[in-house]
Amino acid sequence: KIIAEGYQTDPIIFTSNRSVKRAGDWGGVIILGGAPVNRFGSGSVASYYPNLNAADYAHTNYGGNNPIHSSGVFKYVRIEYAGKRVSQEGYFNGLLLAGVGSDTEIRNVMVSNSGEDAFEVWGGKISLFNLVSYRAKGTDFKFNYGANSKLSNSLAIRSPYASNDERSRCLELLSYDKKEEFDFTKSKTSLEARNL
Repeated sequence: KIIAEGYQTDPIIFTSNRSVKRAGDWGGVIILGGAPVNRFGSGSVASYYPNLNAADYAHTNYGGNNPIHSSGVFKYVRIEYAGKRVSQEGYFNGLLLAGVGSDTEIRNVMVSNSGEDAFEVWGGKISLFNLVSYRAKGTDFKFNYGANSKLSNSLAIRSPYASNDERSRCLELLSYDKKEEFDFTKSKTSLEARNL
């Protein structure tokens, strides 16, 4: 659970520690919860951490049976220069919400200059308010693995000078990446978007 509650005039800032900052300088913020996902079993973000100790694998799991699970509060926050490359095939994102439930409060969050996707939601049931994606190289808002989400009053500002080779998108909705991981008895991804 995270409690990151800044103020409109004094936001909490997660950023690079380098003197000359660039997209992908560091990983990003990952919030894990116990809300449902449509994969078999629960998911894990262990692949983001190739040098992880075996004792720490339990702290990388997400997903469960509680759609109202609370992963805390995340409001008036800026995430800058995240999206570091993990491997040949993967990157961190600015903010990854995995299995996050409806009692989690996510509002007034800006991700700027991400080296990959700005906001990514894997499963869960979450309402997101007042999000800003600024100059992401990847997708601005991505939903997958049975995410049941609402996205309101949000903005994506694209740049022709900041894109990756995977056809960056403002909004991307998927229900799975690999068909063999998808549990067809569980919900597909759904999104209600307003004032984008």
